[in-house]
Amino acid sequence: MPVNIKNFESKSVGETLPFTYDTTKQLPSGVVPSSCVVTAMVADDSAVADASPSSIVSGSTTISGNIGSQLITAGTDGAKYILQFRFTLDDSSVLDGYGALTIDSPSPFTT
Repeated sequence: MPVNIKNFESKSVGETLPFTYDTTKQLPSGVVPSSCVVTAMVADDSAVADASPSSIVSGSTTISGNIGSQLITAGTDGAKYILQFRFTLDDSSVLDGYGALTIDSPSPFTT
């Protein structure tokens, strides 16, 4: 499992939301991302399993400047996922960024 993992705010099963990873602090001077692919895996410490974690990744990743953005949909209630943002940089090197995402049920109570 990767050492440096960004913690994303949790989402509910019924939501489709964009999640982003900013490479600015990790990039060498003068180098920019040219593409990004996001993959999802179940975290080792997840409370529940998901037989097909890749199904939460919806569509293609977009890049704006140094930030990769990916829509994430559905998921298994109570599961914790690790999202891997794999950036190919304009110098052909690769940079990986990771984020942890937990799927929570919405509260039945409203305030």
